[in-house]
Amino acid sequence: MSKGRYSIKAILGGLARLFAVLFLLGCAQSLYAQTYFDFTCTGCGGSTATGVFTTTLVSGDTYLVTALSGTQGTDPMTLLPVGAYGANDNDVFSTAPFLDLAGVSFLVGTTDYNLYYNSGTYMECNNVDNGICEAGTGIPVKFALTPTPESGTLILFGSGLLVLAGILRRKLFA
Repeated sequence: MSKGRYSIKAILGGLARLFAVLFLLGCAQSLYAQTYFDFTCTGCGGSTATGVFTTTLVSGDTYLVTALSGTQGTDPMTLLPVGAYGANDNDVFSTAPFLDLAGVSFLVGTTDYNLYYNSGTYMECNNVDNGICEAGTGIPVKFALTPTPESGTLILFGSGLLVLAGILRRKLFA
């Protein structure tokens, strides 16, 4: 079943490898597109705030929060733009401390909040209780941040495992 120099089996095998490489390259683009972090803030506005930060990598372990989906108590939270409240920079870090002095700001109803890290303590201030949000103002809160794998990363990882299994199978049965 050979046509000339190449068999149909060899051609199909080559096309399958090409498809696998193109698929992995397509997934690799989304690998670096955005990263998700689950967060919890106990004591924020007198209740617990939970949700997900959608971020893009700035450099090293610094990520810029580009979107926020979450709730404080039962009220939805909306991300405020950089510099909107408390001189926020909306940067988070993949290692502790997860926030800097500028922090991340969000809106719940008509109240602006800023979460930040100052002198070993996570702090929260808002425009109702504290007015102006300056370093050291506000109340101490408990803050936790956990990276969440995105679906593109899982697809890339799974595809890599399948390719590895195929290579091992071929070598074992050769």
